[in-house]
Amino acid sequence: MEHGIDSLAVCDPSERTRVRGEIGVKTGGCLVLFFGSVLPYKGVDSLVEAAPHLGDAAHVHIAGYCGDRSYEKELDSAIE
Repeated sequence: MEHGIDSLAVCDPSERTRVRGEIGVKTGGCLVLFFGSVLPYKGVDSLVEAAPHLGDAAHVHIAGYCGDRSYEKELDSAIE
């Protein structure tokens, strides 16, 4: 599995719609997901900064552990 991509995984369209609905992504909306360790060199701060410019149909989700408390506080402040 290269770069965490399982090309054999199949997504049932109804399951995709259900999950997107649960997290508030409307039909036709854009979901941007960062998944992984939240570290400064990965540019999550740039994603947070860019998110408001993506429009109302875009939903940005960050999922991962941030072991750098000061970076976590920086991101939290930028999100608020």
